[in-house]
Amino acid sequence: METCRSNEIVRACLNIDGQGAGGPFGVLFDDRAPIQPVMFITKETLIHPDLVTRFEEAGSGAFRAVLPSAGHGDFTDEALLASALNPMAAAGDVVDVSRGLIGAFFDQALAEESDWDFRGLDAKTNVFINVFPLGGEPQIPEA
Repeated sequence: METCRSNEIVRACLNIDGQGAGGPFGVLFDDRAPIQPVMFITKETLIHPDLVTRFEEAGSGAFRAVLPSAGHGDFTDEALLASALNPMAAAGDVVDVSRGLIGAFFDQALAEESDWDFRGLDAKTNVFINVFPLGGEPQIPEA
């Protein structure tokens, strides 16, 4: 995320389950959210109120995608390799949903879409997407 904050040429930012003392935006708690579109994919269902404020400050194009059935290692291909030894049905589903989220996010961010839409995502596990700002009107494309 530091690269996003310090380099305007970077057009979109993604954080996959990386959260330290500063949350998903950096190592320091007062690190601000990038101004570019940003997506944070995580397994954490709860978020500290201060992080909600920082997501809100990021403006439109800030997303938090939660896959509550995931474990930390499920966001990598390692979970698929380990499943042969210790079968976990969710691991492959989490990888598939993560890949779909990442592709849809970057497709829309790099095309500079103003109407974000993740409804075509093939999700075989629960996924919840917070779109910031939370108080904004959802953009629903016409059929």
